[in-house]
Amino acid sequence: MSDELISEEELAHRLGVSRDVLRSHREIDLVKNEDWKKNGRSIVFTTAGVDRLTKLIGVDIPKKEKNAVSEPSEADEITVWVKRHNFPNSKIVLAEKKSGEEVWVRVKDNKNFRVIDYRGERMELSVVKDGAGWALNRRCPRWPGKW
Repeated sequence: MSDELISEEELAHRLGVSRDVLRSHREIDLVKNEDWKKNGRSIVFTTAGVDRLTKLIGVDIPKKEKNAVSEPSEADEITVWVKRHNFPNSKIVLAEKKSGEEVWVRVKDNKNFRVIDYRGERMELSVVKDGAGWALNRRCPRWPGKW
């Protein structure tokens, strides 16, 4: 049985209901790990959960559109470069993907991250997807700009 996972936000958009409605049905009528799961910080529904939820709400989704509900999967681990490190919140770093898109990365402490590392190159980070954001995939640098 192939289970496609569908995010709660995308499902609410496709069904035309708020996430509060989905949450109330999820808490009362659906079974965890059978109909829905937690993926990091986000809630995802299984195909069986979507079927049960559409019956509860009274909305019918065509078969071909039901397959299109799933989110395009993004790479779980990517390489980014530090764009800014000096925030009052010491738990985050602003980084830049290869495409130029800015992402927030959660770190233990941002004091030793630098835009330019000790070799004069852009400081490179390996990050993993963590819910809606990204998290550092290794320990923090021990010295400013140097691992």
